[in-house]
Amino acid sequence: MSFFKKNTKRIPTEVKLLTDIQNALADAPTTEEKPFLLEAEQSLKDKKYLPKILSDLQFFLTPLAIKSALSPKVKVIYLNLISDKYQTSTTGSGIGMIFGGFSGFGGH
Repeated sequence: MSFFKKNTKRIPTEVKLLTDIQNALADAPTTEEKPFLLEAEQSLKDKKYLPKILSDLQFFLTPLAIKSALSPKVKVIYLNLISDKYQTSTTGSGIGMIFGGFSGFGGH
């Protein structure tokens, strides 16, 4: 018996994001949000590259967030996106930082 092992199963990131998107779609998102949510939902169902889905969703929702035009459930998704709650050890966020300019070679 190990004291360090938990008996809880972890929900995969893709499943968590898909569930959150489906809940947001069921809760009548705004007309601006809906196409982005539908596209992300389909990409997740098609098992496309998760970091790309996360990046695209954040990219398209950021202008709406700046205008305070996110519905409550989409706001939660957006906050999870920007706080890396949907990131896993395999989603490549570290590589993105290196190539995104944090290495000093970002092109100033």
